[in-house]
Amino acid sequence: MQTQCSESRIEFHGLGDRVLTTDFEGGNIVSDGGVPLIAEVDRMFGVLQRYAECFTDHRDQDAIEHSVLDLVRQRIYGLCLGYEDLNDHDRLRADPLIAACVGKEDVDGQQRRREADRGMPMAGKSTLNRLELAKAGADADSPYCKIVADLDGMANLLVDLFLDVHPEPLEEITLDIDPTDLGLFGDQLGRHFQQHYDGYCYLPLYVFCGEFLLAAQLRPGDVGAMSGALPLLQKIATRIRERWPNVRITVRGDGHFSDDRLMSWCEATPGLEFIVGMPSNARLMKEVQEAQRQMASEFVASRKSEEDGGEQQDPPRTFVEIEYRTLDSWSRSRRVVAKVEHLPGKTGGSVSACAVATAEKKAVKAEQRVAEARSAAAAAATHADEQQQRAKRLACLANTMTTAAPRDHGEQAKLLRANAKSTQKQARRAEVLTRKEQRAAATAERRVEVLEAQAAAARTEADWLSEQARWEGKSNVRFVVLSLPAEELGGRAAYEDGYCPRGDAENRIKEQKYLFAGSLPCEQMRANQIRLYQCSFAYVLCALLRRFGLAGTEMSQAQCPTIRARLFKIGGLIRVTTRRVWAHFSSSYPYRELFAQVLANLRRHAAELAHRRRGLPDLPLPGDSPPQLAVT
Repeated sequence: MQTQCSESRIEFHGLGDRVLTTDFEGGNIVSDGGVPLIAEVDRMFGVLQRYAECFTDHRDQDAIEHSVLDLVRQRIYGLCLGYEDLNDHDRLRADPLIAACVGKEDVDGQQRRREADRGMPMAGKSTLNRLELAKAGADADSPYCKIVADLDGMANLLVDLFLDVHPEPLEEITLDIDPTDLGLFGDQLGRHFQQHYDGYCYLPLYVFCGEFLLAAQLRPGDVGAMSGALPLLQKIATRIRERWPNVRITVRGDGHFSDDRLMSWCEATPGLEFIVGMPSNARLMKEVQEAQRQMASEFVASRKSEEDGGEQQDPPRTFVEIEYRTLDSWSRSRRVVAKVEHLPGKTGGSVSACAVATAEKKAVKAEQRVAEARSAAAAAATHADEQQQRAKRLACLANTMTTAAPRDHGEQAKLLRANAKSTQKQARRAEVLTRKEQRAAATAERRVEVLEAQAAAARTEADWLSEQARWEGKSNVRFVVLSLPAEELGGRAAYEDGYCPRGDAENRIKEQKYLFAGSLPCEQMRANQIRLYQCSFAYVLCALLRRFGLAGTEMSQAQCPTIRARLFKIGGLIRVTTRRVWAHFSSSYPYRELFAQVLANLRRHAAELAHRRRGLPDLPLPGDSPPQLAVT
């Protein structure tokens, strides 16, 4: 049966004895029924009220219909709901449920000043972009964009929200710092090609404490990981210590941050520790060779035990303590912990056959250079000896001629004395040449010693790689450098409990990208930094919802896309009455119990907050109140 369409209905193929018929007369139905949960979290902590205070509005207040608070709520709620671009808001602006949560009294937009805007209670893209495009020095006399952002205030607010969430100071916190790439596809200022990421990008720097975002600093694509990292950490640590003076802070990062400047700052600051990754090098790998052999042997023994019917065992793992200092980049020696484990895999998994062949070829060439150098040194020594014998003969001849020459003034006597003097000069020149040849011979001998040491090192490396190539499985070695002594934090605890949880920060960065942190199309970096902050505060709202609303539920560890799909994307019929905005959700919504539990958790926590914040009403907290919502 073919699809039949009319202005009022659309019919699809038959379903048994019935015909599937659709129309667009269901009423005012929305697809983002979960937005009240976002608004509930927002008003509970006053997140976007405080974020809006980071803007200075130079517009004529008598001529505007959308306050800065309305604009930031509309934009950031949209990011939480999955609307990436400002263009989306040209359609989203008519949504009455989002308008109610934003705080609009006229949720159906019938009281707008312009006839063309009626029916659309919220702002369109051309108004929303004023949040991003105003220059730093804009004022009331600027021609267009007059809403000026205070970037320092936004950065401070991220830290303040983290502090405000905790009713009591924490004894110890860990700051995870990590760079990432945000791909670019235009001619944005500050974009550069990064070989590592194989594309043009920005390299923003993120700082997290657990799931809390403390910093999102946009940087050009041509900087190193440490660029701006130390001032950023100093600023965050100082602001935290103003409220929590006795908190112990640990800075944690990957191998990019094993920088002497950062570590020296931590060592010089009381109550500040660090644990960061350490790139491997030949000196460090030499320290763990014996541990690698031992783990390879234990791996073979465990495999044999399993084959004989024993229980399956975890890959063998050990930890090696190393007191290490770089040749020139570190100001002092520091504690390095090496994790050495042997993982399952095929024989030769620790090293490639190409690497073994290359090392063997290098060792053979080094040994050939030693043989050539020895031959050259022997020739130089022989030549020096011959020159020394010639110098001795000339010196003896010169003495004989000088002694035999007469002392009179005859012509023959003068000729003999001249010959003797010439021979003496030849003897002195021969002595000079002898010393030169001796120095050349000594240099050749020293070169032999150097080449012998290099050849020995190359042969040792080749033999070591050949040995690893015969191992079954794969050796896995990682290094971390830390300030805590072994008495306080052992090697295993330092790596497994101290360093490995750093990987969770990478999951938080992925959530930022799920909230469109990678969508930075503005030409200027300042505008893109504001966009990055918008995504950051969208993440803050989702993280607070997860922490306080989803606690104790099966989604307590859910990421932003899952929260959006299950709690925000709810179909509902909207009815607007004099006193209420009704949102009638689908009766077949599969997560209605979870939705109710989340709202109950938020209300309970809001009551606790109101009890601690004396003089403040229960709900809503900071910010203006939207029209009353009724959800059925």
